[in-house]
Amino acid sequence: SIRRDEYSHKLSEAEAGLAEAKAAQEQAELDYQRAQKLVAGNSISESQLDSARVRLHAANARSQGARVRVEEARTMLADTSIRSPMDGVVVRRNVEIGTLASPGTVAFAIADTDTMKVVFGVPDTVRGWLELGAVQTITSEAFLGSQWQGRVRTSPAARVASHIPCDRSSTKARPEITAATPRSKPCSG
Repeated sequence: SIRRDEYSHKLSEAEAGLAEAKAAQEQAELDYQRAQKLVAGNSISESQLDSARVRLHAANARSQGARVRVEEARTMLADTSIRSPMDGVVVRRNVEIGTLASPGTVAFAIADTDTMKVVFGVPDTVRGWLELGAVQTITSEAFLGSQWQGRVRTSPAARVASHIPCDRSSTKARPEITAATPRSKPCSG
């Protein structure tokens, strides 16, 4: 994109400025070392040594400033991309390409499909055979023939939440699909 190219160019400029500042710093270091030797041999005055020392300090400061500009440019370039903190499926997009998003703006809603939670009502006719920790098979009309296994985690008295581990390579298990629990056991009582 244009913005990414623009910030990539700014990073290149900052890196070139850093290389230039480092070269000037090295030259100032060499000049200062020469000046120290020349003062020791009384070839130059103390004031000339002081000038070389000041130029070295100035070169060090310019080099440090150039390093900071490179880091700022890297940060700005990184800020041209949005990365998710987790793997998953985008279930809602709140921004479009080219949208200027301020810090804290929620750009996407991501669903983690490593483990899915199936929530369903439990009819009174089934309640007798459904127990905490029981393995439950989940199916979906959207994916005929597919089944997922999970364990009952909450009381079947009202609603049941079953955690269903999903194979990451499977594209079938998605958030917000309609699922069912087959009545494979007879009702008791």
